[in-house]
Amino acid sequence: MKKTGKARITILADNAARPPYRAEHGFSALLEAGGAAGVDEGGARPLVVLLDTGRGAVFGNAAAAGIDLSRVTDVILSHGHYDHTDALPETLDRCPAARVHASSRVGREHYSVSTGPCRAIGLSVPARSALAALGAGRYNAFAGAASVADGYLGLVEGIPRVHSLEGPSPLLFADALCSVPDLVEDELALWFETEQGLVILTGCCHAGFINTCEHVLARSAETRVRAVIGGFHLAGVREARLEATAAYIAERGIERVVACHCTGDAETAWLTARLGATVTKGEAGMVVEF
Repeated sequence: MKKTGKARITILADNAARPPYRAEHGFSALLEAGGAAGVDEGGARPLVVLLDTGRGAVFGNAAAAGIDLSRVTDVILSHGHYDHTDALPETLDRCPAARVHASSRVGREHYSVSTGPCRAIGLSVPARSALAALGAGRYNAFAGAASVADGYLGLVEGIPRVHSLEGPSPLLFADALCSVPDLVEDELALWFETEQGLVILTGCCHAGFINTCEHVLARSAETRVRAVIGGFHLAGVREARLEATAAYIAERGIERVVACHCTGDAETAWLTARLGATVTKGEAGMVVEF
């Protein structure tokens, strides 16, 4: 995989926001590298990559950040939950040249009891239609692993659940009766390599923080994790899992962890108390540079 030079990540949709940005229950992050935002270090084609679309706040937040979404070269869907994909149809309208990458299983059904009765939380009908309307030249539905964006980005889906504490959520199910636990097999992680190590981006990290990082490391020539940014789905987990996550971050020497979306405010505060400035709370409008 090609190493990036300087890169910038802007969180465009999140459960929290700093003024003048708007918060929503959703997630989206923009990665600019290889020539974007004045960081060209060798004439590479600018990479402007959108991970997830959130539910709609991304458009006003992008405008507030001075970001022109029509420059987006690639849209990557971390998994098929509505809070990561509802704004896909309008995103594709605003990003006419963008190619979409997702797991070949992104259209599978997802259900939740997080708010009470069993309800569908998968791709909306408009999002499904938007994907179906894309030709093969614009839609890369892959299985396993893929190298995209001119070889600067790696994607991997079907992340195995190896760590004993990183099991499926008791609130998520794969069937309309909410009887079969959902392993969210369509979830993917995105990573890129820098001279100082890997930077990993996640939508929800349903497979677990440790499982996700280890699966990415197994597919990269890099042995160091420089940063992990995204949702980690730690809200409501037992303290033993938080302890294991904190120990892993420390042992791996991860320099920066930006906890967004579904990580949980209390759980983020717990990790920050344990690990100090290594862990920060993400929010719409935040910019992270490498």
